[in-house]
Amino acid sequence: MILTSLGSMAVALTIAAFWLKRVVLSIGAAFAWLVFAVDAYIVSAGVVTTAAYWVFWFGIAMTIGMALEAAITRRPWHEIHEEEAEPEDKDLSTHPVDKLRKKHGMAPSEARERRKYR
Repeated sequence: MILTSLGSMAVALTIAAFWLKRVVLSIGAAFAWLVFAVDAYIVSAGVVTTAAYWVFWFGIAMTIGMALEAAITRRPWHEIHEEEAEPEDKDLSTHPVDKLRKKHGMAPSEARERRKYR
């Protein structure tokens, strides 16, 4: 039962890592596969004729695969930094309230401007 739940958690993290392309999920999936493989080895007691022993090697292979996937999908720092940069058009407000006000044809809120003078 524990082996099945660990395996399903590892599969779910792997699918999420591939779908969302996040390094953190890839690292978490690699760790989940490693825990899954260790539990499979404990269940098999190191006997080659048991299915859990072969599940152990599958888990080790998936651990290596997810670690490689995390290394491959890692983006350089300057790309992440460029995404977080300020937009070039400074007159557009990035506050969610102002975006909603603009969507409904209203003027931007002046609350932040009034707060400066208090």
